[in-house]
This record gives sequence, structure tokens and C-alpha cells, in this order.
Amino acid sequence: MTKVLVVDDDALIREFVSDILLASGKYEVVSVANGRDALELYRQSADIGLILSDVNMPVMDGLSLIKELRHDGADVPIVMFTGNNEISIAIEAINSGANDYLVKDANIQDTVVLAVDKALEKKRIQDENRQLLIDLDNMVNELESVVEQMTVMGTALSSENQSKKLVEAILTHAMRLTNADCGLLWILEQGELVCTGLRIVSRDIARYSAEEIDIATLALSRSHPVVLAAQSQSMVCIDDVFNTPNVDLASILSVDAAIGYKSQSMLMLPMLHHGHDLMGVVQLVNAIYPATGAVHGFSLKREGISHSLALQAALAIRNQKLFHEMEYLFEVIVEVLASAIDEKSQVTRGHINRVTLITMELAKEVNASKEGVFGDINFSEDELNEIRIAALLHDVGKITTPDHVIGKGNKLEKIVDRIAHVEERFRYVRAALTAEAMIEKIRLMGNGSPVAEIDELMAGLQARLKRLAEDLDVVREANNPEEFMSDAKLVRLQQVHVKRVLLNGEETPLLTDDEFLNLSIRQGSLTAADLEIMRNHANVTISLLNQIPFTEKLKNVAIYAGGHHEKLNGKGYPLQLVAEQLPLQARIIAIADFFEALTAVDRPYKKQMPLAKALKVMESSVKRGEIDSHLFELFKTSKIHERFANREQGE
Repeated sequence: MTKVLVVDDDALIREFVSDILLASGKYEVVSVANGRDALELYRQSADIGLILSDVNMPVMDGLSLIKELRHDGADVPIVMFTGNNEISIAIEAINSGANDYLVKDANIQDTVVLAVDKALEKKRIQDENRQLLIDLDNMVNELESVVEQMTVMGTALSSENQSKKLVEAILTHAMRLTNADCGLLWILEQGELVCTGLRIVSRDIARYSAEEIDIATLALSRSHPVVLAAQSQSMVCIDDVFNTPNVDLASILSVDAAIGYKSQSMLMLPMLHHGHDLMGVVQLVNAIYPATGAVHGFSLKREGISHSLALQAALAIRNQKLFHEMEYLFEVIVEVLASAIDEKSQVTRGHINRVTLITMELAKEVNASKEGVFGDINFSEDELNEIRIAALLHDVGKITTPDHVIGKGNKLEKIVDRIAHVEERFRYVRAALTAEAMIEKIRLMGNGSPVAEIDELMAGLQARLKRLAEDLDVVREANNPEEFMSDAKLVRLQQVHVKRVLLNGEETPLLTDDEFLNLSIRQGSLTAADLEIMRNHANVTISLLNQIPFTEKLKNVAIYAGGHHEKLNGKGYPLQLVAEQLPLQARIIAIADFFEALTAVDRPYKKQMPLAKALKVMESSVKRGEIDSHLFELFKTSKIHERFANREQGE
């Protein structure tokens, strides 16, 4: 029942109007004699629903009362009544904030109740409209919040490629949208649901991998609510698991025990890719009233939003799986390609793998350095992977290098070692010389020549055969790339090259020009032309890798891989880059490649270089400004050379 405050300085009128209102049976009535008393009473009584006030009163008149009330912010309905029927007073009252205006006349008994009813009804409608506006505003704000959260979630899900971060994003946003205290993410793997995410707000628990959570998988044959959602491919909502029929409570309690939690309300959202391909289930547990913290059932008003969330999560998980599958495929292709290049030649088998291992060890040592030149350098996981891929592909250009150049163990080697051809030529010359001498001996004996002449003929033959054998020894020694050719040895080889043997009236060379060119190599087994072919693999590496549309995370692979034969002083190849143009990653691979080449045991054209000598060679390279001095110092102080030298030597 609404309380009405009647204000009038005439006690009889106050009583008369009060009786009329009381007689209606709708209102409770209190009354005062002036505006001041009315103002104080209203300020003390929060239950006054309407004020019926005279205009002209002592102490404080009705118009002043209206102004004071409205100044205070009071929106209580006010009906003015007076014996003065002037229109100006009525207008002033309405303008001051009165809801209605009555004249004290003979009809007041009939009009006062109607005026009060009308004013209160108007107030009710105003209050309802005001509340509707508030509710609408709240709904708009909530919708904006949901849209914002969905947008943030969509952006987060579309940008996450790492499993843990994706699981975290799905659970965090799903729980925020539904006010869930607990969330679990189940992923379908090989016919079972595996829990890969767990978050409990009230206990500050957040785990985003199956290994960290260690909950038993849910077979699709069980009747756990998560499985039911997966099998039905539809949302499952449970207000109270303890008072819901046909729920496998034992299964729920088993999961609760594993995570140390007590479930009450649940919402299961199946994550369906393209509406039918099940990725898993988002399980939300115990919706919370933010104001009280009390657990309640999940609101189905947000069913559409929850469904949208599950669809986004399914798409993100599917994309992540595809991304990881593509990454794995790429890794396998790189590994197979690297292995194929290694297997291309028996000479360099295992080289790429060893260079990659050494490269990564040195890169990790750079990361571990907390002071000095590398103190501020820290390769991220993506950057380390980029270095690793570059190391695996650094010799990809050798796929076009002829096998006989890569595996040229001796100087005369091409498809086969041509020393055999030279030896056959020498045998032929030996046989031809011997045959000519025998024919001449027979002729002399037939002519009855003196024995001394025949002995001289045979002694000459033996001398020529001896010189021929000595010449062949010179050739054989020169064919060995491990022996450095001194000036004296080169002169001796030239003597063999210019020598001509007269056979059947024709001069026959012991060595062809090409054979001499190869045998006269001062060190190693490669001619200048061979070296050009061999070095071209770096150009081919850059060319091939530049054709691959690497992702942003691998955009520098071609630069790092193609620079492993460059030198800081600009005298390397293929581009003669200088120090300022060579990134640290390329310098790391260059040192790894250099060390592996020096210490490798599988090079037929050279003996394995002792570790001490290999380090001296590298130190000389540092002094010539060819390799990075700081990296080489780190290489030594971290004892990478010892670890890998021992591996090479099988120690």
C-alpha cells in the first residue's frame, strides 16, 4: 500500500483529503502543516510514495517544497492543490516539477483519488521505462563485452600455433564467457579423449599439457558427460550432477578425484570442425555468481555464443594440427634431403649431420653467454630452429656437383682413378721396349754379332726399363693428394711429362697434358676447374633455397646456409661478402663446417687432421681475418672441439 503525504496549513482540509484517500482503501496517509515539515519528513521516510501539497502555506510554500525536492534529486510524484484557480500558478507548479494540479472545489472529493492514481500510474510507467532503459543498456554493455571477448578470443585462437598457448586461450576465454570456475579441454586422439588443459580459478591452477595434468583418458564407450557430448556432437548442460538422472556419477567423481575438485554444474561444448569432424570437447564446471561466489547452473541464454566459441576452438585446433603436420612434413623433407646429399658421396657421408650438431652446440653456447660480446644475444626457439634448418641445408647445392669432383680421392680420379690407365700405358711401353729389344737381339744373333754387342743391347734395355719404373713411381707419388708437391717433385714430374718414347717409329708421351695438369696440383686433388665446380655448390645452394617460399620464421635460411664459405675479410665465396654483411648465424655455420672438414675421418684424399693441428689451422684463419675470432674463442672455451673430436675418433 502506497504511503501518501498530505501537506496543508488548514487542518480541516488535511483531515478531509486524508479521509478521502483512506476511504479508497488504496493508500496509507500521513500529513503535515507546511513545506518545511514535509521536506524533513520525506528526507527521513524512504517509504513515501506521493506528496499531495497545497500551494500557499506559511514557513515554506508548495512551490518551494517542489523545488527543494527536485534539487535533492527526489523523483517522488507531487500533486499540487489550491483554492486559487489562476492558470499562471498551475503552469509554474508544473514547470517546477509537479505531476498534476488540482483546484479545491466542490468536485475535489471525486478528483483527488483520480489525480493520485494517475500520478502514481505515470510514475510506475516512468520507473518501468527507466528500468527497461537500464536493462537495455546493461544488455548492450554485456553484448559489447561478449563481442569484444569473442573478437579477442578469435584473434587469439587464429594466431596461436603453439599447443599450450592455444589450450590456454580456449579455456581462458570459454571460462570468462560463462563465469566458470573450472575448465578442462579434451582432445580426441586415436579414439580416446585426452585431457590437455586444466584451469581452476578458485585454486589458481593452470596446466596446459596432458603430461602436466596426468588424467586418465576417456574412452568413447564410457558414459561420462564429456563422452556423451562427444558422441551426440551436441551441447550437454547439467545444473547439478548429484541430482540428475542417467549421469555416470562414478566417472565424474573419478575425474574430480584426479584433479582435486568437486563438480556441481557442467557445460560440455563439443568442438566440431565443419559441423561434423570432432576435435574434442570443452568441459566447463561450476558457473559462479560474481557477486556472491555461489555455484549455479550455466545460463543457456548464451547457447549461441558458446556454440560459436566451440566452433572457433575446433577451427583453431584443426588449423594447429594442419600446421604441425606441415611443419613435420617440412622437417622430414629437409632431413631426407640432407641425408640424400650426405649419401650422394661416400666421401662426405655424415658431414651435414655433424655440421648441424656442431652448429647447434655453438649457438646454444652463444645463448648461455651472459657477458662479453654475446652477453646481449639470445636466440629464440624459432631462431635456433632457423639456424638448424640452415645448417641442414647448407650443402644442398652439392646435389648438382658431379660425384667424381665431390669424391675425387686422387689427382687423376674422375669417374675412375686414371692411374690405372697410366700404369697400363707404362706397361705397354715396357712391353713395347722389351719387344723391340728382343727383335733386335734376334737380328744380332742371326747376323753373328759379337756377344758384347748383344749384352750392351740388353743392358740398355734394362736401364730404360729402370728409368721407366722410376718415372711411374714419380707419377704414383704425385697422384697422392696427401703429399705436398715440392718444387723438386714438380720439376721431376715435368721431366716425365715432356719425355717421349719412340715406339714403332712414333713418339709416344708417357703422360697426357690433362694428366700432367691434374698430377701437378701442389696440394689436394682438385684442379682450378674442379675447385670452381666444387665451389659453385654455394651458389646453387643460395639459388635453390631462394626458390623455396619459406615462412617468416625461416626467412633467413638461404642467407645463413649460403654464407658458410664466406670469409670476414671478403675473400670467401660465392659472393665475397665482408664482415658487416655476414650475420652471426652464418658465421656459426661457417666455423662448424670448417672444423668438421678439418677433423673428419671419412676423406679419402687426406688423413684425419689431429685436433691440435686443426685448431692451429683455425687460429691461422682467425689471424687472416677469415673466421669470427669471438666465436672461435667461445668454440674453444666451451670445449666443443674436444667433444666432437672425440666423437669423430670414436673415443
